[in-house]
Amino acid sequence: MQPPTIRVTIIEDQRTTREALQALLNASEGFQTLDLFASMEEALPRMAARLPDVALVDIGLPGMSGIEGIRRLRDEFPGLLMLVLTVYEDDTRIFEAACAGACGYVLKKTPLKELLASIREVVDGGAPMSPEIARRVFRLFREVRPPERANYALTPHEVRLLKLLVEGHSDQDRGHGNRRQSSHDLLSPQARIRETPRSLQVGSSQ
Repeated sequence: MQPPTIRVTIIEDQRTTREALQALLNASEGFQTLDLFASMEEALPRMAARLPDVALVDIGLPGMSGIEGIRRLRDEFPGLLMLVLTVYEDDTRIFEAACAGACGYVLKKTPLKELLASIREVVDGGAPMSPEIARRVFRLFREVRPPERANYALTPHEVRLLKLLVEGHSDQDRGHGNRRQSSHDLLSPQARIRETPRSLQVGSSQ
């Protein structure tokens, strides 16, 4: 029995990128593109008409940012899975996207086959990250120290969020057990992310 088709909506301001992603998804078995939106202002009032399984979201959008849009979509459609697809890999955006409600963070330079795998992983309960993003999370976690040595105004809950991110990808990278299970067990409960204060800022590198 074939798994259900994954329905995807794309929120991306660059027309060529939108259309290339649409062509990729529609040509790939098990995927279907529902809608293409050039901005959050366009997507928010129309998403309910055909709610997808996954929304691919660029965060560098004109007008309302993708991060704010993710937050609003999460509030309106709690079951919607949102995967960030962006060129940005700085610390601040990574954690703002996670706190807003994104389920994963993938760079646009990701090979197409891996992008498809990331979409499937989100649907299966995982939280995919590009290797570059996972490395930044590891580095950030190593730099987090007890309050007397900390450079970041992180609360204990925010430190716990960092630990969850790192441990999930540590298990994944070492190949311990089921790959999806490690990310699902540690990351997919979105309540853990959503409870983190929206003001989380972790030393941007840009």
